[in-house]
Amino acid sequence: MMKRHISILSIAISASLVCLTAPARADVITGGPVYHSGQVMAVCTIHNGGDAFITIREHVIYDASGASLTLSLDSCGATLPAKRTCGFLASVATSSNHSCRVRIDQNAGQVRGRVEVINASGNQVLSAAPMW
Repeated sequence: MMKRHISILSIAISASLVCLTAPARADVITGGPVYHSGQVMAVCTIHNGGDAFITIREHVIYDASGASLTLSLDSCGATLPAKRTCGFLASVATSSNHSCRVRIDQNAGQVRGRVEVINASGNQVLSAAPMW
């Protein structure tokens, strides 16, 4: 009988500790799809408008089939300081639309972004959409 009470007490204590542990907070911002027949590059930018750094867990550009593209340039590290912007880009097929997704550890309330497709010269935005 004593052994049963100890087991029940152990379960109750374990359950209490689980309830006291704060859940992990993660958020996602996404944008797109964007498309234009003259597109050769997709560019995604992220801006942290908050007062603290954010931890970037994942940032990808993907096509209409959901396949992630290989990034050819990436200025986003593992963290993005407050009031800063970073970006990443990839060469894209002219026959597909493209989107961006960024997964962060914090609430994305002050994080915004933009996805664009640009021309071969890199000097003209052909189509764009916000990320939130």
